[in-house]
Formats: sequence, structure tokens, C-alpha cells
Amino acid sequence: MLGGRVVQRLVRRHRLLPSARALVVGDGPEAEPTCRALLESGADVAWAGEGAGPDLPGLRRLPGHRVRAARGGARVRAIELQGPDGHMPFRAGLVAVCGPRAAAFELGAQAGLPVEPRGSRGFVLRAGEDGATALPWLWAAGSCTSAGVGSDVHGARAGRAAA
Repeated sequence: MLGGRVVQRLVRRHRLLPSARALVVGDGPEAEPTCRALLESGADVAWAGEGAGPDLPGLRRLPGHRVRAARGGARVRAIELQGPDGHMPFRAGLVAVCGPRAAAFELGAQAGLPVEPRGSRGFVLRAGEDGATALPWLWAAGSCTSAGVGSDVHGARAGRAAA
């Protein structure tokens, strides 16, 4: 099991195909590029997730399916999927996980900023819409914060406020 971005790097940059048969799991932003990279490398690729999935030639789409169990030791030997019609075995040597991206909040937390849970996004730093935090010398902006404002807008606001 590897993250989608790691799989893309292995295939595109290092010309290394981890397995000839792959299952890409999830609806995150890396699902389509991961499927594309594997397909272009000649792999037999299936996608499983909640949505409709990437619309790519040669891709086997399994909407409404999620991984129920993975079998094997050091390597994946088989996967059991849970779908609308029950359990389904699936054989693949690679499972590429492509969930939502999690914000990098750790540096702010190490500095002492409070963090808040944000569901599938993990944790975020508590910050105002202008990027102000509980520490007067530290400003934060974008997806690592609780502001709920787009990264570009939030970054511009924080920059103006910090200046």
C-alpha cells in the first residue's frame, strides 16, 4: 500500500512500476493522476471509491466500493472490497491510496498554537480570517488553518495583516 503521490513519483520519475495490477482507492485529488500514470505504464488498473471515479480509457471503475480488508504480509496479495452488492475479492499487487489531502499543521502546533480536528482533513491550526493566531509573532494562512477561507485569499489577508 502506497500513497498516490508516491506511486506517481515511482512511475514517472523513476520509471518503476510497483505492480502490473493495481487498485487505486479514494476520491482525493491524486486519484485521477495516479490512475493515469499507472495506465500509461501499462498496468491493469481499477479504481474504487464513493464517487463516479476518473473517466479514463482502460480503467475499471468500481463506484460505491471501499476496501474492507487487505491480505498479505510484506506485500499485498488480495483485497476484499465492500460494495453495494456485498463483498468482492480483488487481486492486486499494489493498492494506491488517494484520500483527501491533510494540511501540514505540525510546525504551528510545535510552536504552541492550538489545533482543532477537521474530519478527513486531519487537524488545523486555530487562526482568524486575517491569519492572526494566539501567538502574536506567528501568522498562519490557507488549508492548515480553521479560517475556512480559500488559501489565496487567506494568504493575501494574512500578508497584509502581518505587514
